[in-house]
Amino acid sequence: MQRIWAGVLAPALVCLVPRSAIVAQAPARSADIVLLSGKIFTADSTRLWAEAIAVADDRVVAVGTTAEIRRLVGPRTVIYDLGGRVVVPGFNDAHMHLSAGVPGTFVPHNAC
Repeated sequence: MQRIWAGVLAPALVCLVPRSAIVAQAPARSADIVLLSGKIFTADSTRLWAEAIAVADDRVVAVGTTAEIRRLVGPRTVIYDLGGRVVVPGFNDAHMHLSAGVPGTFVPHNAC
């Protein structure tokens, strides 16, 4: 069950990282969840990859090396060892398909 949870959670986390939080920063308290020993894609041109990520109160609070993020582990922190696996941002593609059934629109079938 934990593998499934990590597989769903980990890809979505990185997209929540504000660009200013890419360096490891100490939160006011221990992290709720940490992902360690991975390859985290940050999408920050100054630091494209990191090893670990910490989450507290449903927010990414730090991204850094495994050693840096391990310092944020507390007694109730859930720890996922990624074993070198890659974490990338979740992708959200919001768009619509117009068709002849929508009032005011007409797309001929041979238009594409």
